[in-house]
Amino acid sequence: MNSPIEGYDERQLSLRHKFGYQAFFLLLGMTALNAYICNVFYVWGDQAVMSLSLILISTYYFGIRTISSGAYTGDKKSEKRAAVSLPFVCGFHVVFLLWMLPLVNRGHIAFIEDGKAALPFISLLSSFIIIPFTIVYYVKRSRDKKEERS
Repeated sequence: MNSPIEGYDERQLSLRHKFGYQAFFLLLGMTALNAYICNVFYVWGDQAVMSLSLILISTYYFGIRTISSGAYTGDKKSEKRAAVSLPFVCGFHVVFLLWMLPLVNRGHIAFIEDGKAALPFISLLSSFIIIPFTIVYYVKRSRDKKEERS
């Protein structure tokens, strides 16, 4: 059975652990700030929406940091898999957004209900964030190739 950390070198593992801790503490800080905002000012969404939004932001922080530092993929096989799957996932989300926006304009889907963020907000958030995720991956990859040629 293959280990999930197989193929990563020590530097990559160290960076992934570091960014994992940072993402966790970011999640803790955002949760505390969210609790303060909800108690003092305004409840901006349903409990599930607020929790999922904070987890998504923390997860995307981890992903973008690992990509930009070169710790996203371990071996060449997983790097090729990421190079193929990220544009596919990004394209799926762009198509999803293009499908969803007319429904929002017609009033079939509401991102905000009764002044609070609703569950479709999570779909919108994940769709908007996967696009920069893919861009960061390809910018990092092109920089690495340029450095190899130099």
